[in-house]
Amino acid sequence: MLHAKLIGSRVVVEDEREYEALRKRGLGGRKTDVVSPLEALYLVLKKELVVTKNNHKLSFAALFAVLKKTDRELSRRWMAYRDLRGKGYLPKSGFKFGCDFNVYPKGAVPQDPAAHGKFLVKVIRPNLKVSVQDMALRVRLSQNVKKSLYFAAVDEKKESVDYIRIKFILP
Repeated sequence: MLHAKLIGSRVVVEDEREYEALRKRGLGGRKTDVVSPLEALYLVLKKELVVTKNNHKLSFAALFAVLKKTDRELSRRWMAYRDLRGKGYLPKSGFKFGCDFNVYPKGAVPQDPAAHGKFLVKVIRPNLKVSVQDMALRVRLSQNVKKSLYFAAVDEKKESVDYIRIKFILP
């Protein structure tokens, strides 16, 4: 069992050996002791991580409630993250690519310099209207970094995630 503290909205693993164990599994950051909110939620759900705040153990629901205060899209992003993890992928932050996730293939360890994400995922609401300019921008960026682009349409009411691959095709 791994242990972490919730400090503000950051989940911090203070024990160096525990953090190194997470890194070997491809979790956590490259040079930090902070675990992403979604990774922390997943590990708490799987009963692999205990998160405390002021020396009190937080349940999954309590941790989710605290983290949701700083991320209004957390519910949708969590559903997509959990779905991708359930399929064996390892979603990491896609912030630098303008997406929610940079998804690594099954068995990859992102800290390995040779490892690269397989595809990018942008989480959206099911009936969201995406402008042609926004879609073109995301497709061009994904092609420039040699990754496929998917929109994850997350329906919170139905608790479903549908993936839509967007690809540029030359005529």
